[in-house]
Amino acid sequence: MAGSALRCQFPNLTPMLGYATTGRRRSTAAPVSGRAYHMNLNWWRYVASMPEPRVLVIEDVDETPGFGALVGELHAVIGLALNCIGYVTNGAVRDLAAVGLSGFTGSPVT
Repeated sequence: MAGSALRCQFPNLTPMLGYATTGRRRSTAAPVSGRAYHMNLNWWRYVASMPEPRVLVIEDVDETPGFGALVGELHAVIGLALNCIGYVTNGAVRDLAAVGLSGFTGSPVT
């Protein structure tokens, strides 16, 4: 449940509507494979298999959500290449200015 803390980080962009492509991430532990989460090709294959337009919905499952950033400019660029239109997360977001300039809509829960 998102609650009242859900807010759009980029109100100048149009609202997004798409198919939720869900995942769970942890920033306090290393990924199961690869050096970084963006290198997990199984995750990106899953994303690409979902209907379009896609909205990445990523849950931070750390004991304290937001301890580390789950989404940033690199994820936005990859997401856009895979026809994702934005993301929703309860975790932290890095590179917020660059993500906003990319046109990738963001709705972090804070």
